[in-house]
Amino acid sequence: MIVSFLFLAILNSACDNLLLSSSLFTSSSSSSSSSSSWQVGKQATDNDVLSLSPQHRSPSHWWYHASGCAGSHVILCTEASSPSDKDVRDAASLAALKSKCVNQSVIKVSMTRARNVSKPPGAKAGLVMLNGDVRTIVLRKDEVERRCERLEKTVLVN
Repeated sequence: MIVSFLFLAILNSACDNLLLSSSLFTSSSSSSSSSSSWQVGKQATDNDVLSLSPQHRSPSHWWYHASGCAGSHVILCTEASSPSDKDVRDAASLAALKSKCVNQSVIKVSMTRARNVSKPPGAKAGLVMLNGDVRTIVLRKDEVERRCERLEKTVLVN
């Protein structure tokens, strides 16, 4: 089963060819200038698919994960040269919501270009290493809840 968060029915062409397993979430949104889509792993093997597959090495793909705790990897695909603040905070909120940090009052989420993510030799499923520029998005729990409540109102089960 694939669960989709659909804000508008426009999928980002940069993510059209991604292969989805049955336990990934996908979502998309569009503004007047560009569109974006997200994929969220539900388990460690999904996180490996998202974080390590060649389809996610485009300069327009961004990787998110709650810092310092177990949780889902989120990939943001955008047509823009850099993601909008709204898309960054929405993707970071999804990463926070789908992590064990969700009950903290302040949640830090790491963000980097997806091509900066690699797997250490012999690492277990879901464990990755970040290289290059890593940005930290700081979210309050109430912001995560508000953003995710808005996103989850549009869930469709395929």
